[in-house]
Amino acid sequence: MKDYIKNIITVFIFIFLILSDSINAEAVQIHGPPEGFFVHIMGHIFFAASLIFILYLLEHHPQKHQNGWRWLRYSFWFFLAWNLDTLMVHIVYRRMPYSSLYLPLNMWEHKLLPPYNLEHVLYYIGRFDHLLCIPAMLFFVLSLRSFLQSHSEDETL
Repeated sequence: MKDYIKNIITVFIFIFLILSDSINAEAVQIHGPPEGFFVHIMGHIFFAASLIFILYLLEHHPQKHQNGWRWLRYSFWFFLAWNLDTLMVHIVYRRMPYSSLYLPLNMWEHKLLPPYNLEHVLYYIGRFDHLLCIPAMLFFVLSLRSFLQSHSEDETL
């Protein structure tokens, strides 16, 4: 019972501290061109290399056919596809002339302007990266749920 009360008090203190003084968090630090772009691209490359390495390790995992490991592999494949897609969009966006984009303040009115070419089509299709990222997160959550269920079953035995 004491732990329960301690947890409730901790949560209330945490909420009070968050709501009592709100100032700018400054969580994003913008780096000017060109080094900011290069560091960001290097992040994508390192993330892709990490995913490839982990997928290689998971391929040789002795329990790779169990549900949790299978969902985790699917998740990493989708994250890898999402990362490579996003990397491609960054590079294509840098190559496109600014005059080929209509970018008003309302983001729902953004448009690609003709004449269209292969880069425009790649940019447009690549901007649907959420179609890769959302399944990746879903498979990741399914893998965590499967690991938790198998861990709960092991504890009850």
